[in-house]
This record gives sequence, C-alpha cells and structure tokens, in this order.
Amino acid sequence: MVKPSEVPATVPEMQGLTAQQETIIKEFLATLDERYKGNVPHYIARENTDERRRLFGYKVLKARKWKMAHALKMVEKTVEFRAQHGVDEWKLFPCAFPLRGFDEEKLCSMLTEMPGGLRLYPREGVSDMERCYRALQTSYVNVYHYWDKGGHPVLYDCCGQADVSEILRDLARITPVGKSLLDVIVPYHTYMNEVQYYLVQYANKVSMEAGRHAIMGTTVIMNMEGLSFKVVQRRFLQILRAILEVDQAHYPEMLHRLFIINAPSFFRIVYDWVKGSLDENTRCKLVLSSDKEEGAKILKRFIDEDKIPRELGGTCQCDGGCLPRYTKPMDDDLCGRREVRIPMCDSDAPTEMVGIKKGKEFVYSCELECGDQLTWEFAVDGMRDVHFSAVFFPSAEKRDINITSSSTDDAEPIVALVATTDTYANAVDGHKLNYSKTGGTALTVKDEKLSMDVDSFEPTEHGMLTLTWSNKGAWMHSRQIQFRVMHHKFSTW
Repeated sequence: MVKPSEVPATVPEMQGLTAQQETIIKEFLATLDERYKGNVPHYIARENTDERRRLFGYKVLKARKWKMAHALKMVEKTVEFRAQHGVDEWKLFPCAFPLRGFDEEKLCSMLTEMPGGLRLYPREGVSDMERCYRALQTSYVNVYHYWDKGGHPVLYDCCGQADVSEILRDLARITPVGKSLLDVIVPYHTYMNEVQYYLVQYANKVSMEAGRHAIMGTTVIMNMEGLSFKVVQRRFLQILRAILEVDQAHYPEMLHRLFIINAPSFFRIVYDWVKGSLDENTRCKLVLSSDKEEGAKILKRFIDEDKIPRELGGTCQCDGGCLPRYTKPMDDDLCGRREVRIPMCDSDAPTEMVGIKKGKEFVYSCELECGDQLTWEFAVDGMRDVHFSAVFFPSAEKRDINITSSSTDDAEPIVALVATTDTYANAVDGHKLNYSKTGGTALTVKDEKLSMDVDSFEPTEHGMLTLTWSNKGAWMHSRQIQFRVMHHKFSTW
C-alpha cells in the first residue's frame, strides 16, 4: 500500500544544479551555436530566450549523463530524425486529438511569438495523424486533460482497457502499402510529442506570468484497471519499444511525474523486479498504486478534484466525456457480411492483407463508369513475385458475386461489387472467373510478374475491371499481399 501523505509533494528539477553543471550547459550551447552557425535547425531556433536555451541544454545533457560528446550526438541525431520525417513542416493545430481544458486559440496566439510558430497552424482536412488517432482511440484512451496543482499538463493513459487485437487490426487498415505498423505509429507518437512540447511551453508561459515556477514537463496518469496478459503480443510490444526509443532519443526529460494507478498484482511483481535498474531521478518521479481508493486519493493530492475525470474519482464532466473514445461509424447496410467496399476517395481507402496459398489466386473486381478512375497499389511480402493482371470487360450489368480469397481452404467469402453479364461472366468457379468470347473485347491493362505496383485505369465506357494476383506458378510457397484500391467516381460538379 502507498500512503498518499508519503508521496513526495515535489520532484527535483533544475534547482539542484551545481556551478560545474551550469558551466557545462554554457559550453554546450556555445558549441551548438558554432556548429550550426548560419543554418540553425528549427528544433534549436525555437528555444529563443536565454532561459529556454538553458533549459534545452539542461534536458539534453541530463539525458546523456552530462557527457558533452554524447549530448552533441543526440542533437545531431534528432536534427536528422526531424528532417527525415518532415517534423518541422507539420501543422499541429487544431489538434488531431482532444485537448480537454486547453484553449487552442490562446495556444496558437502564443505560437505567433515563437520562431516558425505561424507554420504550425491551421491544420485542415483529415490527416494521417487523425486517422491514427481514430484507430487507437476506439479502445485505448490517451488524452490530455487540464493540469495538476503545479500547472503541469496532465496526460491520461488508460492502457488497461485497450483491445490490443482491435488496435493492431485498425492500424493495419490505415498502413500504406509496403509500409509497416511502425511507419504509422511512430509519426503519430512524434506528433503527440510535438503537441506536448507546445502544451508545456504554454503552461510555462501561464505559470511565469503568474509569478510561479517554470513548467518543464507533463504529469502522466496511467490507469491500468482491466490490464491483462492479452497486451503481451509481439507486434504490440514492438510498437511500445519503438515509442520508447523515440522518446529517449529525441524528447529528453519531458516527464514531470508518472502515477500508475489500479495496477494489477502481476505488474507490481514485474516492477519490483526491475525498479533496481532505474536511476534515482526516475524512481522519485514514479508512484505505483494498486488500490482504487488509494489511487483516487493520490490524484486528489496533486490535481484539483474539479479537474479529475469523474470516472477516476473526481468531479469533472467534460462535454463529450473527459476521456473520450473514437466511435466508429456503423455500416448498417452490411447486414453482418464481410464486404470489400471500394471507398469514394483515397483518404478512406483501407489497406488490406490477403494470403494466397501455393497454386492459388486472389481476384478483386469493381464496376466502373465512363470517367471513373480506379487506382491500385500493392506489395508482396519479402518482395517476391506474383503474376498480376488487370483486365477490363466493357458493357456489363452489375451483379453481386462471391469471390473467395485463396488464403485458406475455409476462408469466409468476400462479397465484392462486380460488373458482369451472363454473356461473358457467368459465375465464379472456385477462384477463377470464366468468361465467354461473346461478351465483347476485353482490354488487358496489365499482365506481368511483379513484386509491387502502383497504377490506375480510367475506362471510356461502363464495365468491370478485374484485378488478379496469381500464385499458381509457385508450388512450394504461399504469398502475403498488402494492397489498397481507390475508386474515384466521375462527377460533373
């Protein structure tokens, strides 16, 4: 049991610096000025006051145990990382996820006072970050909600209720063809870190203007209620490891305090085993509690009750919920069927994964009107070849046909919208479409062995385009295909 009264009221930060450490900070900043003279990266230039530069130097040096060479290398790697992902070109606000209690207009007003701040807003349309938020937040609540009594922004991480299988499935659907889950989640987590950076700057500005102390990081509340061993999945652990690597490599000393509440007994055992390897500074920031009532008391000691979500023992009831989840739109017309639906625009097109057994093929068909455009992209796992064909059959009537994926013998039928007539597309026999020769001339758009492809087709008349991935040439190995199909309908508007 943790007695709330015994939890330290504060944690040590910059007030404990020695004269030698202050000197190292000055030397570190002078070295950076010389190294980037005339071409200062935004990551450094945004620290535009003496105190913020001092804080920047402190965080980087502390993260690298006050070793100058290691700290300089960290900055160099971070500059490369930000350039690689285009971080300094991102528009952050309005935020892709809820910021409960924060006035984004005031926050953006502060940005106008910072170098490059005007580039950070407005963010328009549905971005990749928003799609990732939707994929995560159906069961995994991770949201900023007001601040603690010291003025630090508070991040609530409700990992205990996460449906890991659903999260991985939803992330896979928004993963670009040829990319991995990490290519989606790492930029999103980086986006969250960038938003967090400016939330901390805003909180610091408010605190300093009120004559209070500097704000250097966030308070994190990790609610483990409901946590089970189901989260221990290899792909999910890989994601967590990648996230931690980003934080440690590029976002040092962003944590003010971490309160882990409602921790199950097995987690406490794991923590007792590893806490000896944590440095003293990290241990003093972390508080672990297993009892629900005890956890609520701890939160109330450090956060005003009217700023604690009601579901965690407080009195706050935000419009739309303090800890909101993203609710998926319901497809009432599917009637329980598994359906391959061609989206109206590329931004809504899901990435699909299909397995093709040796000697089998997978067929995907779509009805097109004159002026429509169908774009496809795919990649074969391991960059192995499959025989890919795209064939257009003109002048057809629309009919639903069941096309079964060749990935498994007992695969559930995929219902695809296809265009067909009895004259040249009578049925689907197993995995192969049979066409008569009297249905008009078929146009072969593409027919070759490929390991990946991106292409499109625009018909000049009504008809059906059939995409086929064939593994019939392989009698030893199956193939995994990652693909996405985008249907742009012709419009006179």
